[in-house]
Amino acid sequence: MKNLVLKLSRSNLVRYLGLGYISAFLNVILNLLLIKLLDISSFGKVTLGKSMFQSFDFSHLGVRYGLDRYLPHCKELKESSEIFTIGFVFSTLFSLFFVLFWFFYDVSNVAFYSFFYISGVFYSIVTIYRIYYRAEDDKTSFVSISFYATIIPLIFQIVGVYLFGLYGFITSHLVSYLFSYLICYFWYDIKIIKLTKESLNVLLKLLKSGYLVFISSIVSFLASTGDRFFIAKYWGLEFLGVFGVVMFFFSVFSLLSVNYTELIMNKIILKKSFKYVIRQALFLVSFVFVFTVLAFFILPFFIDLFIPKYTNCINDIRLILIGVIPYSFLPILNSYLHAIDKREILLGVNIISTSIYFIILFFLLKGVCSLEFLIYLKIASFFLLMLLTLISSFICSKRVN
Repeated sequence: MKNLVLKLSRSNLVRYLGLGYISAFLNVILNLLLIKLLDISSFGKVTLGKSMFQSFDFSHLGVRYGLDRYLPHCKELKESSEIFTIGFVFSTLFSLFFVLFWFFYDVSNVAFYSFFYISGVFYSIVTIYRIYYRAEDDKTSFVSISFYATIIPLIFQIVGVYLFGLYGFITSHLVSYLFSYLICYFWYDIKIIKLTKESLNVLLKLLKSGYLVFISSIVSFLASTGDRFFIAKYWGLEFLGVFGVVMFFFSVFSLLSVNYTELIMNKIILKKSFKYVIRQALFLVSFVFVFTVLAFFILPFFIDLFIPKYTNCINDIRLILIGVIPYSFLPILNSYLHAIDKREILLGVNIISTSIYFIILFFLLKGVCSLEFLIYLKIASFFLLMLLTLISSFICSKRVN
């Protein structure tokens, strides 16, 4: 019986990791289709819309991380149902506040962007279902919901943009996440109970336990995505579209470091060894460097063959690939700081580097409109973040040892 449970657990782990790789592959296909089929301005609008959608990852205001902390310790169904209900209601209500914010952010384009932020509401609720089953150690349900929340929407969107272009994409975006929500609501029967005055104390406890990770996630979102809103405001959607194409290639190559870190995450947590982390990081960066050099020569042929209208961006895309090298250190170092419980150090480092990046960005946005300068700034921010994280990890490792 024990061997059977172990096999099922491993099977679900393999399925979940497989979903991650399939999702990454489908994301690449989807973005290539968007780049190929849409004009630059439309791609800029889609880039901004997807950033709005991603913001709903934070509509729970930290409650989501509290669920991770407290659900595994619930002894009774009533207790876990109450925590789930709080997460469900709280995320739904604050998602509606997010909808209002994005509505007033750009009233003139509400008919277009509403497809993204209404999708965000459904996605934020589905996320609560995923967290519930993960915390309850129901890996089968967790993996199944992950499939409906990631793979199905991507398939819908690929078909939508391929057959019907821009409006096929935004329609399938909304329909796919509505479908995911309906699957969770009708298929996965979690009891939603009536909340009491005592539920407020539970809510405060959830918020308190998750606020640090929440703030750290917000800072990471601002660093990776928040600049797109300012670029669109100062330099326009067409410029944002070109910037989005350049950053797409960066995101594809950065997947190498993220996926490799996932494979060795367990050893990082168990060993808590800075020497082990540095060896793994140097191995990864060496591999990424070779891969980047190869891409430097192959990219012109790839772009000329698949997206010829962006051949004028080849040098900019080559330039941003330099940033992949310092970025490759970050997932492993971040995992190490998490493993030794130095999340506040990681948060401080992220706040410092993100603040410096945005201060310089504001000066740049009000000056000369230059994609090259913007890419140099992005690369410099990755090097700064890498150095600060590396130094912090080294200092923390001395104190741990």
